[in-house]
Amino acid sequence: MISTPFRGFSFHKSKSRRGLTLVEIIVVVGVIGVVMGFAISTLKGMIRPSATGAAEKFQKALQFCYKNAIIHNSAVMLRVDLENNTYTAFRLVRTESGLVEKKILAAKLSNFSRIMDIEDIRGIKQESGIVNIPFTYTGISEDYNIHFGNEDEIVKTVINFRYNGRTLVRDGEVHRTVEENNEKNSVFEDEKNRN
Repeated sequence: MISTPFRGFSFHKSKSRRGLTLVEIIVVVGVIGVVMGFAISTLKGMIRPSATGAAEKFQKALQFCYKNAIIHNSAVMLRVDLENNTYTAFRLVRTESGLVEKKILAAKLSNFSRIMDIEDIRGIKQESGIVNIPFTYTGISEDYNIHFGNEDEIVKTVINFRYNGRTLVRDGEVHRTVEENNEKNSVFEDEKNRN
């Protein structure tokens, strides 16, 4: 019998390995990339408010002014500063010395979503300066289309109707003519009278 110097030892290499292969590394990096892509897109909307969020916030401000004017039986003015991208609501209070503006709401929109312009029912647009949107104690306001967007395009339109505190948010740039507005208001009044 031939004796071997390495009795009891096997000459087979161990199959255990340490580390990852190149294919496994590529798969892991790809999965992490996809997860990060979803996380960043979700967080971007939370960190950088969109024009949709700004339009919905402004719609609530219009409704707040309408209700506040009726509840307090006084005129309310929503003052929009297009250059500074802010809006402030004032209740007009009559005192012995005359009318006094009492601030009831103030907000500043983010730089990523702006009020691009405010258009009245005649089609006249104002793109700079200050626009006052009045609300009377009887619930009457003015017809305006308020366009929201970023530097390049209008993304949302907030429509403020003259009567009944109606406001709508629509996609894109919406324009109304006097005839369209009168038809919609008369249809709305007919529905209200039927109920």
